[in-house]
Amino acid sequence: MRTVFSAVCLTLAVLIAPVIVTSTAAGIALTNTDRFVDTFAPVATDPELQAVVSQTLGDAAVEAVAQHDPAGALERYLKDSGASQAVQLSARLLGAYAVQGLETAARENIDTFVSSENFATLWAASLSTVHRTLVGAVADEADDALLRLDADGTMWLNSTVVAQAAVDFVEPRSSTIAGFIPTENIADVKLAQDPAFAQVRTIARSVPLLITVPLAVGVILLAAGVVLAQRRWRALAWTAGAASLVIALFGVVVGSISMAADTPQRAVIGAFVVQVQELISGPAIVVALILAVATLAGSAGALIVRKATPRDAAPVEI
Repeated sequence: MRTVFSAVCLTLAVLIAPVIVTSTAAGIALTNTDRFVDTFAPVATDPELQAVVSQTLGDAAVEAVAQHDPAGALERYLKDSGASQAVQLSARLLGAYAVQGLETAARENIDTFVSSENFATLWAASLSTVHRTLVGAVADEADDALLRLDADGTMWLNSTVVAQAAVDFVEPRSSTIAGFIPTENIADVKLAQDPAFAQVRTIARSVPLLITVPLAVGVILLAAGVVLAQRRWRALAWTAGAASLVIALFGVVVGSISMAADTPQRAVIGAFVVQVQELISGPAIVVALILAVATLAGSAGALIVRKATPRDAAPVEI
C-alpha cells in the first residue's frame, strides 16, 4: 500500500511540475515592472500592430488634408484674383496632384515613425503604466498613456498620444506634413479583445498565491512520495528525471503553438501570445536541463558511494 501511495504522490508531483514552472515565471513577470516591460516590449515591432497604427493615423491625416482642401483654397484664390479659366483649370489639376502628394507623404512619414525606435520607446513606457494598473487598485490608466486595458479585456491604443509623438517625430523633417497630422478628436484604436486580458488583472493581484500554492502542493506531494517509498533516493532520482522530461516536453509544446492570424486583432493577440510563449518555454527548458543534470550527478554520486562502500559494511540504500 505504501508503494502505491508513493507512486501516486510522485506521479502527481511530476505532473504538477510544469504548472510550478509556469506560475513562477508568470509571477515574476507580473510582479517586476522591468521584467514585464522586457517581455512585451518586442510587440511594438510586430508588423500587424504597426500596420493597424499606421492605417489609423494615416486615415486621420488624409481626412485632415481633405478638410483643409488646399486645392479648393488655391482655386478660390485664383478665381477671386481674376485669373483666367485656363489658369484655374491648371491649378485644379495641379492641386489634385498636390493633395495626393500630401496624403502619400503623410502616410509615409507616419509609417516611418511607427517603425522607428521612437514608437518602440513610447510603447515600452506605456507598458510600465499598464503594469502599475495591473498590480494596483487603479481602474484605468492615465489619460496620457499609450495603452489602456479595460476590465472586459479590451486593449485600446490612445491615438492622440501616438499622433502627438508622430508630429514631434515628423516636425524636424517637414513642418508642412506635420501640420496635416491631427492630434485631437481621433478615435482610439481597438487593438484586441480577449477574456485572457481581463483575467490578467485578477491573476496579477494574486501573484503570491499564484506562486506559492502550486509550489507548496508540489513539495508536499514530492516529500510524501519519497518518504513512503522503499528506496527513497532512487524514488527521488526517478521523479526528478521524469519531471525534467515532462517539463522539457511542456516547454517544447508551448513554444511550438501557433495562433491563426486571420484578422488584424487576432494577429495583435498572437504577438502578445508569442511573448508569453517565450516567457514560459524558455524557463521550462532551463529548469528541465538543471533537473536532468542534477539527476545524473546525484545518481552518479550515489553509485560511486555504493561502489566505494566495503562489502562487509551496511549497504547504501539508493
